[in-house]
Amino acid sequence: MVSGYAWAVVIYYLQLVLNIMWSFLFFYQRQIGAAVIEIGVLLVTIIVNAFIFYRVSKVAGLLYIPYIIWVGFASYLTYSIFILN
Repeated sequence: MVSGYAWAVVIYYLQLVLNIMWSFLFFYQRQIGAAVIEIGVLLVTIIVNAFIFYRVSKVAGLLYIPYIIWVGFASYLTYSIFILN
């Protein structure tokens, strides 16, 4: 069975890859619709990551709150740009 630490690392790297993918989709490919879907998946992954980190270390989990707020705001902006185009 995989330990809590291993899941934390796997989810952490997954959200890093998703973060890079959003930048690639939004800025380089200009695929705003795909970026909206991708940032939604990214936001869910970050929230899951925060819960897993919280189980390992409460401080580490709580430090994810500003990141969740920021990506939530970026999600709103991405969706707004998608609607306006």
